[in-house]
Amino acid sequence: MTHLDNWEDLIERPSDPRSFMLLAPLLAPLAATLRQFEFDLFTTFAVCFLATAVIHIGSNALRIARRGRLSAALRSRYQQSLDLNEVNALRQLRVHETLIRMRRAWAQPTVDAMYYNAEILLLLERGQELRRKEDVFVPFVLESFDKMRGLFGSRPRATGTPFDTLCALGVLKSLYGIRCSTPLGLQRAAEILGWRDADRVAASAVDLAGRIVNGTTRGHGHTVIDLYTCWGVAWNLQHDADALEQCQGLGAYFNALVVRDKNGTTIRLSPESRLSPDDEPCLSAAYFALKLAKYARIDLPQDAYEGVAHFLEGCRALGGGFGATPGAPPNVLHTRMGLELCELLRRPVPTLRDQKAFTERCRTPAGYAFAPHLTPNAYATRCAIQILYRHADQHPSQRPLCDTPRFAGLADVILERFFDPDTGRAVGVPIG
Repeated sequence: MTHLDNWEDLIERPSDPRSFMLLAPLLAPLAATLRQFEFDLFTTFAVCFLATAVIHIGSNALRIARRGRLSAALRSRYQQSLDLNEVNALRQLRVHETLIRMRRAWAQPTVDAMYYNAEILLLLERGQELRRKEDVFVPFVLESFDKMRGLFGSRPRATGTPFDTLCALGVLKSLYGIRCSTPLGLQRAAEILGWRDADRVAASAVDLAGRIVNGTTRGHGHTVIDLYTCWGVAWNLQHDADALEQCQGLGAYFNALVVRDKNGTTIRLSPESRLSPDDEPCLSAAYFALKLAKYARIDLPQDAYEGVAHFLEGCRALGGGFGATPGAPPNVLHTRMGLELCELLRRPVPTLRDQKAFTERCRTPAGYAFAPHLTPNAYATRCAIQILYRHADQHPSQRPLCDTPRFAGLADVILERFFDPDTGRAVGVPIG
């Protein structure tokens, strides 16, 4: 039998009739005091009844608060478990660590979140409405400038990186309706940032690119993806394809990315002398290396192109989509890269109907995820829309994506959540 012999029991089970016995020591002195002041029996009873009700209401409130704290703790632990499971799933898909780190911040006002959502709006032909956010976007981007490093960070007072700088320039480009394939230009950047800072950003990117090539960078910022972002910053500000070619040892760097073994010829993220366990050959390495070699006019060995084509075919999934490595499960990120690589290598493009079918399996009410059953985010949504546009280009009779109610509603939600109308400050975006 359950006993109620302390106030903790009263809090946990206030509706138990036996809990009234705990109130007897309190109500007896109260009743005696009321009788001393010559209150009649009915009034004494009413006051004791009200006191009992107040105590029980307070006990219930305390119990609810305690259970609420417990529920919040359980929800927090459950969410941490989900986050860990999703991070592990993304790592198995070989999604780059930069994107995995960003996914926690995509619901917050960050430069990269603003950029990818702005790109979605441009793809959906809502750039004109995006221009109206200039008074919110520009101050947020300017506050994110790291004067110490001469680069932009993900948010105000964050450390500047080439990736965040490329995203910041992308946000500024979106305000002018400029697509990612067109540079911002030094003149336009100087109008916003000032000539001194615009020149400094370009110089910092070129300097960092040189250190990546020569192997003098610290930490993990030495992959071909980091080199690609540095080139993107310099190209956006200078519209100068020769900026990267000025780096000494660039040809040797690219040759060191090529791997020749019993499985064939492939490309990895870093030269052999700077390998980490995650730098084994993958589709991302081939994608960024070949694109950058094309822009920088670097000729890779012929067997590298043939090896990448063979590697790409192995990454193709039977049900549609591409994985990061042969036999790996497909995801939206590497599917977009795979389709672009097919065009770059002048190989037959896989049936886009299958690629569209896989992409649609990654769809959720809030956008697209990297793979089915994962959380949607802005980067995956942008990749998915680019894949769907490729399919639409092959079927011009179909209704344009930007005219469909689903994508029109997605654009409306992004525009509504891009800033807080009360404060005029950037806020978290819905896809992230």
